[in-house]
Amino acid sequence: MTLSSGLREFRDLVDTPATFTATPDPHFETHGTTVLTLRYDGGVLTLADRRATAGNLIMYDQAEKIMTLDDHTVVAISGAFARSIEIIRFLKHNFAYYRRTVLHEMSLEGKLAEISRALAGNAPMAMQGIGLFL
Repeated sequence: MTLSSGLREFRDLVDTPATFTATPDPHFETHGTTVLTLRYDGGVLTLADRRATAGNLIMYDQAEKIMTLDDHTVVAISGAFARSIEIIRFLKHNFAYYRRTVLHEMSLEGKLAEISRALAGNAPMAMQGIGLFL
């Protein structure tokens, strides 16, 4: 029954089953890695999810996404796991080589420069979804 205002009565709406269909937006993709870092007086706390996916498939539920480069530096990875591990191994070796040759730790600015250089060299492949680390 329709009221004079053009609205239908509530009982008519409840009696008629709704035909709602959920259609995914083809331009909307949900993917990524969640990383959270908190700084406090005693240091930092870095957290990341552990799920490794490929598209909408869960590949591994216990992936390590936070890696240490040295005693004072951690990185979180996302994207292609193998490529990220390769870059982390390169950076670990780079930091250790510097420490052995100069006999002291690399400065924060030096570490940032090396990580930035690795990111810049990885940017074209990261834009294609092949792998990126942060």
